[in-house]
Amino acid sequence: AAHGCLVCSPRRFTLEARCARKRDDAKACLSAFRKYLVAEQDFTELSARDYQWAAEHFFSTGKEPCSERRAKLLPSVRPYMEKFVRQRGPLSAMSSPYKLSPQKPAQDKSTRKTSTPKPVQDKSARSVEKFSSKFKTYLLDEGYTPGSTRDYVWSSKLFFMSKAKAAKATETMKRVAALARPHFQVFAKRFPRCCVRAARPHVCASEPSSVRKRSTCGIKTRFVDGNLLQKPVKAPAVAKKVPLLPIAATESRAKVQANSLAREVLQRATQHGRTLDAKNDVLPVLQAWRFSGNQRPALVDASNKVSTTNFGLVRTYTGKWMLSKDSRLYPDVATLLCRYVREQTLEGKYEFPFTSLVINSGFQGPLHRDKGNEGPSFISALGVFSGGRLQYFPGDDGHVSLEVLKKDRCVHLNVGHHAFLFDGNRGHAGTKILAGERLSVVAYTKKGCTVMPPQIRLQLRNLGFVSASEESMNYYKARLYSDRYLECRN
Repeated sequence: AAHGCLVCSPRRFTLEARCARKRDDAKACLSAFRKYLVAEQDFTELSARDYQWAAEHFFSTGKEPCSERRAKLLPSVRPYMEKFVRQRGPLSAMSSPYKLSPQKPAQDKSTRKTSTPKPVQDKSARSVEKFSSKFKTYLLDEGYTPGSTRDYVWSSKLFFMSKAKAAKATETMKRVAALARPHFQVFAKRFPRCCVRAARPHVCASEPSSVRKRSTCGIKTRFVDGNLLQKPVKAPAVAKKVPLLPIAATESRAKVQANSLAREVLQRATQHGRTLDAKNDVLPVLQAWRFSGNQRPALVDASNKVSTTNFGLVRTYTGKWMLSKDSRLYPDVATLLCRYVREQTLEGKYEFPFTSLVINSGFQGPLHRDKGNEGPSFISALGVFSGGRLQYFPGDDGHVSLEVLKKDRCVHLNVGHHAFLFDGNRGHAGTKILAGERLSVVAYTKKGCTVMPPQIRLQLRNLGFVSASEESMNYYKARLYSDRYLECRN
C-alpha cells in the first residue's frame, strides 16, 4: 500500500482510523450501518437507531465528551461495526449496498412547479400515534428500560394493522409483538379510552373475525378487515372486576393469601396489644409470599437464584416517585413489615426513618456499597438456615476500591439471631448460605426522597413508613459513625 500495509502500519487499519478518514461522510456511513443492522443482523428499527447513535463516537475528533449511556453501548456496538467494515470493504456509503438515495439538485424558484398539498393525516393514524405515546409513558412508569419500551411501542403498530398488512410484517416485528401482547392487554383494560381505532389493540388483526368481534374493555366496535368503521360505544357495566396489573394466577393467589394472613396477624396483635414476633408472625407471611419478577443469579453461587420484592417508595426511569406495585396491591403485607421494623428500632431518640423495604430470598452477594441509599439501614434475616451472615466493613470511608477494602478488618454480623442497624454506604457482603432458606428484610431511605410529592408521602405514612427529617437522619448517621453498627431488639 502507498501509506503502509497492515504489518508495517497497523494503526491505519483500526476502526477509529478508518472512521476518521471518512469523517466527512459520517452521516451517510452511519445510515448505511443502521440499514445493515436491520437487513442482515435482524435488529429492530429502534435498536438499530440506538446503535447508530452510539457509533457516532467512532467518527468524532475525540474532543467531544462521551456520555455515560453512549459509553455503555460502545462495547456492544464495536463488534457489529467492525464486521460491517470487513464485509463492505472501504467504509463509505457509496461502496455499501445500503446507500442513501441521491439528493435532487435545487431548482430555481421561477421554474419550480407548485407542489401539491400534503394529504391530511386521517384520524385513525393520529389515534395510533396518541396511543403509542401513552403506552410509552405507561411502560416507563412501570419500570421498564427505555430500550424495551421503544421496542414494545414500535411493535404495537402491528396490532392496528389490517389482516393483509399484518401478514406482510417482518418476523422481528411479530416476535417482539408476541412479547408485548401481555402488556397491551393490561394497558387496554386500564385505559380503554386510548384504544380509539380498535377495541382490543392487543388482539392482532390476523386473528379470526369471530375473536375480534368480541367486546372487551367496555367498548363495542364493528370491524371489516381489521379496521374500525364506527366510533367506540360504551358497553353496559360488567359486574366482574378487571385486574389492574398483569399478575399470573398462581402468583396472585399466593400473594392474596399472604396479604390475608398479614391482615389477621395485625388484627390479633392490635387486639392483644402485643408486639410482633419474627418467628411466629412475620416468617409465616414471608413463606406464603410468592416471589416473582426480579430474579437474578446469586453472585457467590451462580447455581442459586435470588428473588427480590420491593415495598414502599420507588423511582421510575422517568424520575417519577411512586409506590411499588406490591405496595399498592398488597398493603397489609407492607404494613406488617413496617410495623415489625418500627418495633425493632424503638430505642433511639428519633424514630428510625425508612421509605423502602426489600425482601430477599436466598441472597448471598459480593462486597459492594449501596447506591441510592442515604446510609442508615436495617437488616434482619428470618428462617431456619446456616451461614448467610452479613460481612460488614465498619472502617470503610468510601474512598478506597473494593479490592483494597477486602484486606481490611471486617465483622460478621449474625443477622439470623439479631436485627442490626448499619451504614449501607459502607462495604458489606452476604456470606454463602450453607443450608436452609434465608429470608431477609432490609429497610432504608431512598436518596433524594425529600422532593417526592405530598400525596406519595401521605401514602407512605398510611402504610407505616417513616419519612426522614434532617434531624433524624443526622442523628442516626452520627450514631453509626461512632458505634459503627447497632444491635436491635431480639
